[in-house]
Amino acid sequence: MKIDFDTLKKVAIQRMNGGQGTVTANMCMAQFGKVILSSLAPRSSIGIHAHDTSIDINYVIQGEGIAVCNGEEEELHPGICHICPQGALHSIRNMGDCDLVMFTVVVEQ
Repeated sequence: MKIDFDTLKKVAIQRMNGGQGTVTANMCMAQFGKVILSSLAPRSSIGIHAHDTSIDINYVIQGEGIAVCNGEEEELHPGICHICPQGALHSIRNMGDCDLVMFTVVVEQ
């Protein structure tokens, strides 16, 4: 399966899951879940939410941030992969002055 993110519609989401600011995303729906290229603007966040039926895998391409998974904070920077297991609560905040860009795979269980 080939995904060309340049051909996918870019969607801007304000206050995603009750977070702050704007998240933009190019999303591909697949049989197993979703494949997403996302960008959190400076001082933006994805609010706390549950992954009851999926695993969320986020690989950081650019920027600096914090992921909180079940109350534990993890620093994010390029090269870090944050995995939120099924049943966990998590959120992500951009802590830097540039966009926090991530490649995300959501695997439905």
